[in-house]
Amino acid sequence: MFWISCPFCGHSFHIKRDTMLIHGMDEGIEKRLADGSYFTHECQHCKKLFYMMHPFLFRDPDRKYVLILSNQESFNNLPVDEQVVVCDRVPDFLLAYKIFSQGADARVVLRVKKQLEARYEGSVVFDSYDCVKNILWFEIDKQMVAVCLDGCHNKGCKK
Repeated sequence: MFWISCPFCGHSFHIKRDTMLIHGMDEGIEKRLADGSYFTHECQHCKKLFYMMHPFLFRDPDRKYVLILSNQESFNNLPVDEQVVVCDRVPDFLLAYKIFSQGADARVVLRVKKQLEARYEGSVVFDSYDCVKNILWFEIDKQMVAVCLDGCHNKGCKK
């Protein structure tokens, strides 16, 4: 159980949440991580949506990565042969989950996202990675934009 306070009105409440998930254990939670709703809560007092920050660890032993949401700086007993990503903000954790769960290269996604942010005035949101066609999809001002990697010739493709 976690003690959470609404950042808008200050209403406080207890809520039960999982703190760890291994890939394949709970498809429902993984679906909510993918769509960004797992940490979202509607305040029962003011009815505004906000992210609930609480410690969470996600591990995919097949793809060899661990994602951690925490304000803590160091951790013990983590697998030495797996990539570990620590995030201290919910949006960063959700972005990391979206990138790693689709098998995309985080360095490439973040580099391309930064380039698109410099080129476009609106918000740039990573949507998905097509590993067959090697295409990164981003949402820019409610428009889907494809960024083709390594020799993809569908430069004008739209999702």
